Amino acid sequence: MSPKLGKLFPALVFIEVVLLAVLLWVTGVVFFKQDPLLVNEKYSPTLLLSLVISLYYGFTGGLLFIAVLSALAYFYYEPFPYQEILWNLLVVLIASEFRFYWEKRIRLAEMEREYLTKQVDKLRKELFLMKLSHDQLELNYIVKPYSLRRLLEQVKERLLKEKDERAVMSFFLSLLLQNFQVYRASVYRVKEHDRELLAFLGDRDILDPEDPLVKLVLEEESSFYLPPKALKKFSEHGELKYLAALMVPEDEKSRLLLLIKDMLFVNLNEEALNYMLIIFSYLAEDMAVGKALGQIYEEKPPCPFDFVKELYKMYKLKEELGIESSIAVFRAKELPPDYPYAIERAIRGLDVFCVLERERLVIFLLPFTPEWGAQRFTDRMVKLFPWLEPIAVFKVKEPDVRAYVRRVLK
Repeated sequence: MSPKLGKLFPALVFIEVVLLAVLLWVTGVVFFKQDPLLVNEKYSPTLLLSLVISLYYGFTGGLLFIAVLSALAYFYYEPFPYQEILWNLLVVLIASEFRFYWEKRIRLAEMEREYLTKQVDKLRKELFLMKLSHDQLELNYIVKPYSLRRLLEQVKERLLKEKDERAVMSFFLSLLLQNFQVYRASVYRVKEHDRELLAFLGDRDILDPEDPLVKLVLEEESSFYLPPKALKKFSEHGELKYLAALMVPEDEKSRLLLLIKDMLFVNLNEEALNYMLIIFSYLAEDMAVGKALGQIYEEKPPCPFDFVKELYKMYKLKEELGIESSIAVFRAKELPPDYPYAIERAIRGLDVFCVLERERLVIFLLPFTPEWGAQRFTDRMVKLFPWLEPIAVFKVKEPDVRAYVRRVLK
C-alpha cells in the first residue's frame, strides 16, 4: 500500500503492520520454535523490518510494530527481551526521523517546482503579450483605442480595491464593453457538476450546456475559443446561442468560463479574442490573491500589484512550509533615467523590485533566498550600482510591504 493511501485510511496501516508482525511471528514459530522473533540472533531480521516499516509508514507505523512485537514477546519470552526491543525502538526513532526530514525536503522541492512552473507560465504570457504588442503596434496607435497593458493595470488595481469577486467580474465585463464593444456576455465558475453565474452584461443568461460551442469548450477544459471561420461552420447546422466562449483555469477544481452572446462584428477576430483571453487569464490567476491582498491593504499599496502579490506568495510559503525568502532594502542616492532597465538586467528571473521615489527606497524581493544569500545579493548590487546604499536585509515574515518600509524609516 502506498503512503498516500495510508494517510487517507489509517486503519489500513494498522492492519498491514499487524499482519507483518503476525507473519514474522508465525514464520518464527514454524522454523525457530525456541526464538520465534529471532531477537536473540546476532543479525535479527526484526531490526530490518523495523527499519523498513519506519521508513515507509513513519513513526506511527514503526511504533505500532514495536508494540505488537512487545505484546508477542511478553507472552512467549522469559525473561522479557528488554534490550532487543529497545534496539528496535531506537531503529524506529532514527528511521522515522530520517523519513520526516526527507518528506519535508520533497515537499519543499515540489512547492519550489510549482512556483517556478507558474513563473515560467507568467513569462510565457508576457512574451505572448509582447509579441502581440509588437505585431499590432501600428494598428493599436492608429485604429484601436485600447492598450492591453493599461487594461491589465486597471484589472490589477480593481483586484486590490474589491473584496467581492462578483464586483470584480462585473468590472471586467464593463472593460470588455468599453474597449471591445461586447454588449451581452456572462461569466461562470465551472466545476465538475456545478455551474455558478458570477456576472453578466446585458440580459441575464442561463447556461446552455447543449450549445455546440459550450459543449466543445467544456470537453476541452482549457483556454479555447472558436475563430469566425469555425463559427460559420457551426452556424450552417443551426443557430448558435454564443459567438465566442473562453475558458481559463482558476484552480485545480474549477474553471472560469466567459460566454459572449453579442459584440461588434468587426471585433470578432483572433486579435481581439486573444486580448480578451489574456486579460481573463490574468484575472482568474490573480483573483484569489487579490481578495487576500484587499484585506491587507485598505488603500493602494506603495508597490505595484505584481510585487505585493509575490510578497504574499512568499509569506504563505514561509507560513505553510518554512521556505525562506528575503527582502533587501537600499537607499538610492540618485535615480538614473534608465535605472528600471539596468536593474531588470542585473537581477534573477525570480526576483522582483519596487521603487519608492518619494522615500528614495529600492526594495528587492528575493524568493527562496535565505539571509546569507540576500547579503551576497546586496554586495553584488552595490558593486554594480554605486548609487545604491544598502540599508537592511529582512526575512519575509509579514505579507505587508509597508511593515518593512516602516522598520527602515524609523
